[in-house]
Amino acid sequence: MASASGGSAKKKKNIRYSEMKQPPLIKQLKGILSEYPDGGQILKELIQNAEDAGAREVRILHDKRRINQNTSSQCETTPIDTKFFKGPALCVYNDAVFSENDWEGIQMIYSSNKEEDPLKVGRFGLGFKSVFHITDFPCVISGGTVLLINPQKSGKKVNISLDLCTLEEYEEEGLDAEAFWEALEDTFGLCRQTLPEDGFQGTIFWFPLRENPSVLSETLYNESKVKNLFDSFASDASNILLFLKDIEKISLHTRDEDRKISETLLLEIEDKDGAVRRSRQAFKDQIQTQNISPECPDIHSTIHLVIHMLHGDKEEHQEWLVVNYFVNESASAGFRELIQDKNLGYSPYVGVATSLTEIEDDFEGHVFCFLPLPKEGERLTGLPVHVNGFFALSQNRHHMKWETEEQEGKPIDDKSILWNKALIQEALPKAYDLLVLEIIEVSKNNSNDEISVKAVYNTLPTCKSSPRKTHKRWMELENKLYEYLGKREILYAMHTREWIDLRRAFFATFKTLSSNEGDVALQESVVRCFKKIGVQYVDIPFSLFDTLQSHFPYIKDLTPESLALQLKQQQHYKDLTHKDKINILGYLLRNEVNLQDLELLPLASDKWIEFRKGSQPIYLCSDAAVKMFPGQENRMVMESAKLGAQLTEFIEKICNSGKVTLYYP
Repeated sequence: MASASGGSAKKKKNIRYSEMKQPPLIKQLKGILSEYPDGGQILKELIQNAEDAGAREVRILHDKRRINQNTSSQCETTPIDTKFFKGPALCVYNDAVFSENDWEGIQMIYSSNKEEDPLKVGRFGLGFKSVFHITDFPCVISGGTVLLINPQKSGKKVNISLDLCTLEEYEEEGLDAEAFWEALEDTFGLCRQTLPEDGFQGTIFWFPLRENPSVLSETLYNESKVKNLFDSFASDASNILLFLKDIEKISLHTRDEDRKISETLLLEIEDKDGAVRRSRQAFKDQIQTQNISPECPDIHSTIHLVIHMLHGDKEEHQEWLVVNYFVNESASAGFRELIQDKNLGYSPYVGVATSLTEIEDDFEGHVFCFLPLPKEGERLTGLPVHVNGFFALSQNRHHMKWETEEQEGKPIDDKSILWNKALIQEALPKAYDLLVLEIIEVSKNNSNDEISVKAVYNTLPTCKSSPRKTHKRWMELENKLYEYLGKREILYAMHTREWIDLRRAFFATFKTLSSNEGDVALQESVVRCFKKIGVQYVDIPFSLFDTLQSHFPYIKDLTPESLALQLKQQQHYKDLTHKDKINILGYLLRNEVNLQDLELLPLASDKWIEFRKGSQPIYLCSDAAVKMFPGQENRMVMESAKLGAQLTEFIEKICNSGKVTLYYP
């Protein structure tokens, strides 16, 4: 062995480097397809791409024509193949033109050029790849470019870009410009005779339906399968425009062999004066152009949406109030740290929407990440509103990320889960609080009619005694919301016709009364009594009262005892009608209430005196006995024929208890 000081130096070795082996493209796409289940979500992914591109309209066409069936070259060595231009096909149009970033992003697999844009949701470049459930050969036309994607090719031949305006000039084998125009001529405005020099002013995706199994997928698409796709989409269509930032119109179409395109579904925001578009744009501009810093105020926007839907012979108009909210100045230190985390790259953007029409008991509040999450899994909240947020989702954007049962009650390190918690605990309560205040303003503008007031109460979450109650994971949102609402004037006082806060409100649910005619009349009399004595009575559903009481234990429901106390403090009940007084007395006598000093003892003379122990004796006797002593009606309790047998029995019980002196003639 050579010494360190003498002999020849030992030659040093070079470090060997190598890259991680990547699976073939086909295998990567198969992995994506396993993450993105086949179904209606495919159309939502394409709509999300259009939304991120700033499109205002999306049209989806099932083209049933069998075209170019014999023009496709089967030679896998040819660089271009007309199998892209076959029919039947699914065709999706939007009115935005691809940017350079869009062209780059659509050719990515597991990354995206949207990652740093605070208003774009399709951040992982995966959603578009779900179209490979439908087709092996997607084609994209936008501006002056045609892109053909063939994952069955190798290396640099997967993506082929062509000049739309000069398709006829290409000499490569396998490209037939006539086949292209046979498929796409007169499709949503694409026409070679009127094609401008800068190309098509919009974007068209053309997806030939897979009719035979391939190395990519064995999923086949026929007419029935596309119909199921459309039906699945239509089931959620009425709400799909609620939280989008740009898209105003979505429609479904079919085209038969006669080349005629027919509309099967239309979904559109009614915006004749452009107010909705301006409001949406102003909100986006504030987020995009404002130099966001901790000192900048939160940004919010309120939009009154009228959504028109035409589906076959069915036509609907739905009215919604939507509040969008972007948290900034109000963010806590922990939330701000998450907002500024470049690895997360999420936006503190949330929204809440409530129907301005009557909400049914089976209404289900959905979770949106700008588009509604799929029906499977955790998509419901139990809230009476839809909630939207830039949530951290699973990679296929089907589910929110939640802590597992094992993680509950333990410190959470996963920033995605912490982000969702911050949106629920901090951002959404602010938007929801504002929504409640806004819908109260709507009620005021409608003169606080019964329907408008009910719409306000329908907007408030309930946690008890209701067919709809807030789910466990969303209780933190409910708790924080009521923390805000406890300081707001959210209850409508019927008699003074004003909105008041909880501490001024007088609650009477009448839970102990039945729905029979007598009890309904009794309840109405008690309500009229409230007006006379000047209490701020609010009429709210049982479930809402129970919820408010769980959050604010100091509020109490009406009891005969509490009503008696109010009557002793306010003397105007004496001006009530004879019938109302009898009903009030009947309500009080349901419990052993102390009636001392209340002017509610009815006499045979139709006068009323106070219950007072030790006063001049009043006689309780039979109706026949009353008639035997004419002129003594002021000394006798009203006849049972007028009072009713039950009330007479109650009075006798009270008299026997010593509350009033009782004599029998």
